[in-house]
Amino acid sequence: MPATCNEATEATSGPLEGVRVLDLSRVLAGPYCTMTLADMGADVIKVEHPTTGDETRTWGPPFAGEFSSYFLSVNRNKRSVGLDLSKTGGREAFLDLLTRSQILVENFRPSSRSKLQLDPDQIRKCNPGIVHCHFYAYTPEGPRSEYPGYDLSIQAESGLMSITGEPDGAPTKVGVALIDICAGVHAATAILAAILRRERTGQGEYIEIGLLDVAVASLVNIVQGHLVSGRRPLRYGNAHPSIVPYRDFQTKDQPMVVAAGNSHQWTALCAALDLESWGRDSSFATNDARVRNRQQVESRLQRVFREHPRTHWIESLRQAGVPAGPVNSIDEVLEDYPDLLFDIDLAPADRVSSVRSPLRLEQAPVGYRMPPPGLGEHTEDVLGTIAGYDEDKIAILRREGAIG
Repeated sequence: MPATCNEATEATSGPLEGVRVLDLSRVLAGPYCTMTLADMGADVIKVEHPTTGDETRTWGPPFAGEFSSYFLSVNRNKRSVGLDLSKTGGREAFLDLLTRSQILVENFRPSSRSKLQLDPDQIRKCNPGIVHCHFYAYTPEGPRSEYPGYDLSIQAESGLMSITGEPDGAPTKVGVALIDICAGVHAATAILAAILRRERTGQGEYIEIGLLDVAVASLVNIVQGHLVSGRRPLRYGNAHPSIVPYRDFQTKDQPMVVAAGNSHQWTALCAALDLESWGRDSSFATNDARVRNRQQVESRLQRVFREHPRTHWIESLRQAGVPAGPVNSIDEVLEDYPDLLFDIDLAPADRVSSVRSPLRLEQAPVGYRMPPPGLGEHTEDVLGTIAGYDEDKIAILRREGAIG
């Protein structure tokens, strides 16, 4: 049975135990970054506007109780504090938490950041040792610095959509906000590097993570191929521009993929398909030759694969050492790999499954300590235990609308 958030899922503390993160980010890139830190044991305090909160709380359906599935996916292991940073009391409460934190993560646009006095120099004056990570869509100094940037627009502008989709079809976005996720991973990596450096030098750090920067960097071999050849990259559907065979094929009943990435795997594939002569044919012996003869290779393989059901081919190819697998739906992959899930208890009678962290640390594994928080659920607890506010001060701030 899957472990749950309210059970002791790990015997040891996470590697980031004792590190406090003040998270002012919203939507996906920042929250994914801070959830990664939280899974590794960091105390993540999610600061939200006391009445509106993170907009992804409303991004549904589907919902599990009051929580959208979107919000659930990237906000576990966090505590929520409702602060209105535009009010004096909310601003002071934020600064009190900032001085007691090691990491700050935010994704405000330049004008909002200046209005709320969250510029790097102002943050550094308050806490010289802070590791401050700022997410932005476009270069902060550029003419589009104030433009909002959602993953879809970044996929379009970065060129990712231009290489995604069928050759004779329209440009297509990836089915998930992949650039936001990549940005979150890059940010977590940079933050951990800055924390390690601070241990040696005592100095804080300011980190900028740009969505467009991340998107273009994520094109790796595609953009490098363009820089080398000067040719505009094309769309290949599910095929690969530089490896053949490396794509989907239709079997007698269901689709599958085959990824023969080297000469040994090509020879093994030919043997498994009773096409040994192809393995020796100079027209197909090297990957370069197969790419040049792509249509002939792929069409011949497609005719062979249609002769038997998918299970037959996957079993045969895997036994031969050729990477192959089914084209699964989401429910099918979760049925095949139930250990990728754990349960979240949102209320005594409200339990929902969620996806585990992909990080597997042996000595200090990740843990699932808390379900995603309700808006402002931990305001009084955090301000009392961390900032030292008494009940009277908290009551005054609440009456002023500075907290929620």
